[in-house]
Amino acid sequence: MTLGLIGGAIGVTAQAPAAHADQEAAYERAFRKGTELFEAGQWAEARAQFERARELDPRPVLLFNIASTYRREGDLAQARVYYKRFLIIAGKDDQLALVARQIVDELDQALAAPAPPTGDVRTPTPTA
Repeated sequence: MTLGLIGGAIGVTAQAPAAHADQEAAYERAFRKGTELFEAGQWAEARAQFERARELDPRPVLLFNIASTYRREGDLAQARVYYKRFLIIAGKDDQLALVARQIVDELDQALAAPAPPTGDVRTPTPTA
């Protein structure tokens, strides 16, 4: 019985590095695909790939990338949420954190600005 346990443990240990390598490869594929889609202006599709990569390995940079897809789509409130999440995790001296702080400041200003009118807005006819 002891041999069976040892053999089972060895088998699990031998498989663990292979499983980790597969997961790392899947992460890299999702990250690269997300980057390609981002560069092509396909924000929602890029975000889906970055979210997939984050499921495999929750690296902070993915929060920044997800935030950037929302910002490019014009969803400034959601972009701000993800940049703030990134800043919570990122180190203070992280160069990308400096960029994220600047973007959050810009988003705060944009979100505080009055919204443009919507609906049927008629321009008054000039009178002489």
